[in-house]
Amino acid sequence: MPTTPWRTEWIAISARIQGLVRAGEFFYGSIDKYAQDSYGVLPRILLPQSAEVYQLVRVYAEKFAAELP
Repeated sequence: MPTTPWRTEWIAISARIQGLVRAGEFFYGSIDKYAQDSYGVLPRILLPQSAEVYQLVRVYAEKFAAELP
């Protein structure tokens, strides 16, 4: 059964979301112990990546709105 373009793209976006969630869990688990973000991971990495993923989902929704079930 061939994969539809919207499904293929969603698989990639979903993997990126899952990676971001795992990174966030690791980050918050580590600052729970030390109570600080000494290296600025949140503003330099996690927040920009979250914004990129959010934008990907918005573009995806617009691009495939007519085709999504």
